Amino acid sequence: MSLVRWLILMINMTLLLTGCVQHGTVTGPAAPETEAADMQTLTEKQLVFLFQTLMQMDKRDGLAITRSQAQQLLPIIRKNSTEGELTSADQKKIMDLLSPAQKQAYDDYQERMRKRIQSLDKDKSRLDELSESDRDRIINEFKQRRTDKENELSEPPMPPPRKPGFDELSGKNVEQQLIELLEARAAK
Repeated sequence: MSLVRWLILMINMTLLLTGCVQHGTVTGPAAPETEAADMQTLTEKQLVFLFQTLMQMDKRDGLAITRSQAQQLLPIIRKNSTEGELTSADQKKIMDLLSPAQKQAYDDYQERMRKRIQSLDKDKSRLDELSESDRDRIINEFKQRRTDKENELSEPPMPPPRKPGFDELSGKNVEQQLIELLEARAAK
């Protein structure tokens, strides 16, 4: 995989795992609904993260999914794709089907993402310490730099970020892509 694609994947995973944060307070009965929605989003993020990691591992030498693994993974992945959540039991089943090298690659990737998120959290906490006027100044400087850069390049602005777990080029979400990969592996 090219370096650019790998970097794009890493950025997307970071965005996927960190999500967007809004400052403010939630009052009244809306708080439990918000917590439930956040939990569902976290569950969905874990599902997408695992599925994307499996597809990335399959592209690396020595980490490809075998025919036997594909046959055993396929029913689990289909079930979780249909239900939209990854249960702890199913995640354990998936991890138990991986080879030691695949498990290590998954753990290494998960650790890199954890460190990256911690780094982003530290940066966010530094921003939280700024006064509102300092934040506004930084935002305005950023907007001005972006506008200047766009004017220099004479290109249209970047399109909005992609939806996590969705490949706009193929029009398929990550679950569909993984299921197709596993079906192809199982048929070999």
